[in-house]
Amino acid sequence: MQGLLLIPWFRLEPIVFEIGSRQISVWPFRITVGLAFLIIMGAAVLFARHHHRSVHKTLDLAIAGSLFAIPFAVLFALLQYHPASLAMLWRDPSRLSELPLGWSSYGAMAGGSIGAMLWKLRTKGSLFEIGDCFAFALPFGLAMARLGCFLVKDHPGRISHFALAVADYQTPFPPFAPRHDLGLYESLTSLGVALLLLALSRAPRKPGFYIGLVAILLPLIRFLLDFLRAEYAEGGDARYQGLTLGQWVAGAIVLFGIAITRHVWTSPADAS
Repeated sequence: MQGLLLIPWFRLEPIVFEIGSRQISVWPFRITVGLAFLIIMGAAVLFARHHHRSVHKTLDLAIAGSLFAIPFAVLFALLQYHPASLAMLWRDPSRLSELPLGWSSYGAMAGGSIGAMLWKLRTKGSLFEIGDCFAFALPFGLAMARLGCFLVKDHPGRISHFALAVADYQTPFPPFAPRHDLGLYESLTSLGVALLLLALSRAPRKPGFYIGLVAILLPLIRFLLDFLRAEYAEGGDARYQGLTLGQWVAGAIVLFGIAITRHVWTSPADAS
């Protein structure tokens, strides 16, 4: 009976187009990441308009953040999911083309934060005021990006017969068994956070409110969910002192979020 409740196994494979003598592969996850970026940009602009914040500055910050978010997302993905590949590259730099290119949401956030700080130095704009637009939009985009993870089965969890587990999860080594899918779980929880922010946005909030709240909620959820992640030998993340790299980063971001929230509540409304 338990098996009837599980999500059937499936995985979307790349779509291959032939143009002349060349083959072009379109990866489903990259499509959802692209859609996530569009969702974040769109939601940030709508938030800026609704809350009377500069759309021009919002778009300017988006460009500055993206310049750093993309390369950092790729680098963090290698550190999180393919650390052995970096060791291979260190031994033989000529194998650069063999690196598996992925995407890390934390890497994107870290790179985007660097871009945001440089944007503030260049424009003297308010990071709290404009940054709130992207903090509000982030869970909406993350829900889409993590849906892509679920569709391609990037994040296997531990063996489980929970109703939302995936049957016969095809990790690198058989026998296959029902497992949690961390991509699905984080997509659903990100959507829940997005709906919470949508409800909270009906009332005026001090600049920085959404930055602090999102910096607490999303990493805290990720920290807890990672305890369900498969072991490294089963296709999961490597552990460092018993925790994944994502958990260590999540803990640091939660502390940052607490500090931001405290600063927002104890500072004048125009603090940036």
